[in-house]
Amino acid sequence: MRLRGRSPTPQWQSTTNANAAAQWASVEALDGPQDFIPKHNQVFKERRDLCVAMLNQSKEAQVPEAGGGVLPINRPLGDAPNSS
Repeated sequence: MRLRGRSPTPQWQSTTNANAAAQWASVEALDGPQDFIPKHNQVFKERRDLCVAMLNQSKEAQVPEAGGGVLPINRPLGDAPNSS
């Protein structure tokens, strides 16, 4: 897989972007094998789901269902956990 159909030219003198080595590494990562991704995604999803379930059991935190990450939100003391 090539970005936009061609290999990008690294920005050697840039101070606001990733350094040249990181840019070349990202190209190699995108061009390299991708067959490991579904397995790793499943492992990360299982870990996230476990973390969310444990946090939602807590009386002090809840985790929104929105994204792939985990962002606990403090719940006022005395509020019941989500029933859904």
